Amino acid sequence: MPTPGNSYRQFTGVVVSAGKMMKTVRVRIPGQRWDKHIRKDFPAPYHVLVSDPTESVREGDVVTLRNGWRTSKQVHHIVTSIVAPFGPEISKRPRIPTEDERQQQLLHARLEKDLRKAALGRKASIQHIGQIARDEEWVQELPERLAAAWQQAKEAGIVKTGKEQDEMPPINVRARQNVAAAAKYTEKGLENEEQVEQIHEAGESVAEDVARGGKAI
Repeated sequence: MPTPGNSYRQFTGVVVSAGKMMKTVRVRIPGQRWDKHIRKDFPAPYHVLVSDPTESVREGDVVTLRNGWRTSKQVHHIVTSIVAPFGPEISKRPRIPTEDERQQQLLHARLEKDLRKAALGRKASIQHIGQIARDEEWVQELPERLAAAWQQAKEAGIVKTGKEQDEMPPINVRARQNVAAAAKYTEKGLENEEQVEQIHEAGESVAEDVARGGKAI
């Protein structure tokens, strides 16, 4: 999840692929590469995956984007505006949120996450939520918000109560094979230990016999 208020850079590029990934487009950004042999810069564009949360961008659009907005392992950019549309007019497309709106949505999502964690008993989230409630003066609403967050977590399957909490998850075939192999190796280890003990006992008995024979001689 991106960090609210972080610094970023803006780029301009052309959308080369849209509609093939959910809320994500591929953008070509112009660049240059220095050839040390010819001693000259040559065009060297590169491609990045860009988040398009409202799915407003179409293939062929010239867009501006910013970095520092990580939504997945491969997506670290987000569309900020459409410079030159290709196809439908901008007015006929979903509106792209502004930077302030994105920051507010991000803060709201983090607050909801902290509420869920606090409702589930996480101490750090409880302290964080308490501090936010005191700063924003909604301490009286805190119990209701925690109850609502707990209910949402329960509906989402995060909270399990009763028999569901006591039941063990099913073991797949590979896990059974691993358990059986581990038991087999354990039995072999015990057998080897018994054999070693028997050898030691036999050696001790032989040593005692030799010692007795030496004394008798």
